[in-house]
Amino acid sequence: MDATELYRKVMLTISGSRLVERLTLKYCKRMARKFIAGDTLPEALEETERLNRLGIMVTLDHLGEGIASLDQADGYKEQYLRLLEGIAERKANANVSLKPTQMGLSLEPEAATAMCGRSRPKRRSLAISCVWIWRIPRLPRLRSI
Repeated sequence: MDATELYRKVMLTISGSRLVERLTLKYCKRMARKFIAGDTLPEALEETERLNRLGIMVTLDHLGEGIASLDQADGYKEQYLRLLEGIAERKANANVSLKPTQMGLSLEPEAATAMCGRSRPKRRSLAISCVWIWRIPRLPRLRSI
């Protein structure tokens, strides 16, 4: 096992730890605040509007990658679709960054590809111009949507 693979396994393991989550929330939230638009969808959309009024375009994503089941991935997909709807309703100058690992890439690549593709009709119907899909090294390449 090389260093990259070891690092990835450690990160994915601790990402599901409740202790790590509590410690992170307790000690790191203040430092990270300027990079986090909000803890809820309405908070994130309000911050997006505030930044838009300052002339700043926003890229939003939903934190969390260490999923253990495709049911969790489906939940994240639904949250991303609500995010797209919120951006469209507010006519925000924003795009979305979608992580394939959050859609189940490390569990079932074909299912993840299908889940990522499900944002395409919603994005088009809402006139969202861009959904970024980040490629993870050493994992299958996903087609751009």
